Amino acid sequence: MSSGDAWKLLMEHFGFKYHKGKYCLPGNENKPGKDSCAIEGRHYFSTLMELRKHLCAYGIPKCKKYLAYPDVTAINHWVRFANVKGLPDAAFVNPADVGGYLSFRGAWSMLQKLGLTWCGGFYIVDDPDPLKESKKFENQEDMSVHLARFGIPRIRGSANVGLTDDDRLRLDLYIASAKIDSFKRIDPDKENVNEITPRRSRSKRSSEAAESSKDVENLLQLSPTEPKQALGHREYQMTFNNLETQRQMDLSQIDSEKSYKLLAENYNFCESTSYDPAYYGSSFFCFPNAAPTEKYKLGVDFFESLQDMREYLCAYGLPSRAKHTKISDDDMAELEQWIRSAHTKEPYDEYATTSDRMKPKEVKNILKGLGYQFSKRFEFYLLPDTSCHKSQVGRDRFEELIDLFNHIARFGLSSSGEGGVVSIAELQRVQLFIASIATNDLT
Repeated sequence: MSSGDAWKLLMEHFGFKYHKGKYCLPGNENKPGKDSCAIEGRHYFSTLMELRKHLCAYGIPKCKKYLAYPDVTAINHWVRFANVKGLPDAAFVNPADVGGYLSFRGAWSMLQKLGLTWCGGFYIVDDPDPLKESKKFENQEDMSVHLARFGIPRIRGSANVGLTDDDRLRLDLYIASAKIDSFKRIDPDKENVNEITPRRSRSKRSSEAAESSKDVENLLQLSPTEPKQALGHREYQMTFNNLETQRQMDLSQIDSEKSYKLLAENYNFCESTSYDPAYYGSSFFCFPNAAPTEKYKLGVDFFESLQDMREYLCAYGLPSRAKHTKISDDDMAELEQWIRSAHTKEPYDEYATTSDRMKPKEVKNILKGLGYQFSKRFEFYLLPDTSCHKSQVGRDRFEELIDLFNHIARFGLSSSGEGGVVSIAELQRVQLFIASIATNDLT
């Protein structure tokens, strides 16, 4: 991920701001200004690299908007690589090109050339400022975590003999692989970085050290090590769990007579008898300014039943409200419930009359039972009886889960007649759940 892309992501998903030429942490209190208590280097930064190193040391603030798994991985790598010297922006590194992976023994040999020492049972990391106290670590893992967060310091008098640019890159990449959660924020004002770390057992040290080369490889390749199908399933679950409830659906509140009255009074819908030869003597429900004649289209402008019109409104929304009319919020909510429940067929199952939160696996199994197709890596979703190579995005293929759910909310569930048996209660439950989280607008 390039620094430009990383900054856009931080602004859009975490709330970072660019204010008066400064890169600011989320929150107005972190912006520079005449009456601001914000401090440069702590709350705002002159360069993006300074901000990046701050995030590497103290973690990223809480995410405010859903972040897809590939972006989670990319921003984590961008932060963790902040202290890697000589690495171009958004670069891909082949370990073989810089001498392969380092062991701790090789890394420690290089660190000693940079001025780090071992004394009295501690790894000693001197501060570049000789007036400040050195930091002591009882084990290599915690020393590596500290160096990964703050970078390898420039220590006065260090020899730096025999350390090529490739050697330094290998060392920095090794350090960057330390076990750190970039999304766990540490308060810079409360951390005691000079505290001596507790001892760990030899077995724990050796087991963590054995994983080091794997961690480096993960960072270098900039790609997850889990199977893509497993990652796709995880992203499906994350996407599903981040869907927000937009409204509560309750079939007990559905009143067709009242709903039609609201349509007539506030939108000028009407029921009209046709005298047109094609429909003579039949009664129809009509949109505003439409009539059951050959000039207008049956199923679009006028309808044989109130249910047909209800389903059309669910798919395509309401027209503009009539002038000089006013509808209360409660009446509007009832009307919207009536429209959005158009595809929930009567008689209603008494065990599923209100929308409740469903689990990702439940919904997936019901939809698959109806013939909906989920790609192996959850990259797209197909309606029943749809051929992938003949499908069209937005019509019968959807690349976002919410787009699939919005389609179902508008047009109802489809079925291929194949797969497992889905009960009426399950159908009603999933239809109400999808209606409750759908983001399409009716007005």
